[in-house]
This record gives sequence, C-alpha cells and structure tokens, in this order.
Amino acid sequence: AWAVMNYLGRAGYERIVGRLLDTRDRLVAGIRKIEELEVFEPVEHCIVLYRSRTEAVDTNAVAALLSERGWFVGRTDHPPAICLAVNPMVEAAVDMYLSDLEGAVLKARECALKGALDLRTY
Repeated sequence: AWAVMNYLGRAGYERIVGRLLDTRDRLVAGIRKIEELEVFEPVEHCIVLYRSRTEAVDTNAVAALLSERGWFVGRTDHPPAICLAVNPMVEAAVDMYLSDLEGAVLKARECALKGALDLRTY
C-alpha cells in the first residue's frame, strides 16, 4: 500500500476515489429507478447493498439470474440482499450491469421465481 500511495500521490489517489464514488452514484441512481428494488441507506464508501421491496420479486432469484448472466454476485443473509463492491473494473460495466439487473428483476417477477440462498455470502 505504501508503494502504491507513493506512486499515485495524493492527487492520483483522489482521482481514483472520485471515479469510484461517481461509479457508485451511477449504480445507486440506476438501482433506484427499478421500482421493485430499494437501496440500503446510507450508501457509504464503495459498497452498495440493495434488495427487493416487494414479495413479487425474490432477491435471491434476482441474484441467481445475475449469476447466470456472468456477474459475480455478493449476497448478505440477514437481511437477504445483494452486495456490490465498487472497484475500478465496475466503472465500464455500469450500464450493462443495470440493464442485466432490470432484466433479472423483470424475469423474476414475471416467472414468479424463487431463489435459494447461496451460502457463499458476506
């Protein structure tokens, strides 16, 4: 960490953090646009935690559908939620992630899917 901080300098570090926070804010705004989902507040740092706000959409089903589409999906058990850690790799994938998330919510709702808890949770 010391070597990286010396290489980046304060300005480099602040630039990276700014990009991460912008990415987080784009994700949160996109998730909030999906009526069936709610974001846990406050959203701090670069961790986004969200879940279904309705019984018509099962959070674990959405997580399973995202996994099927190739996303690494972190989950929490209590409460059941999807946990997304924002890192530099996420920045380029925000639009694709939100599109896949919207599709997963739609499929989970229309097909009344119920997912099982994946015990590989946070």
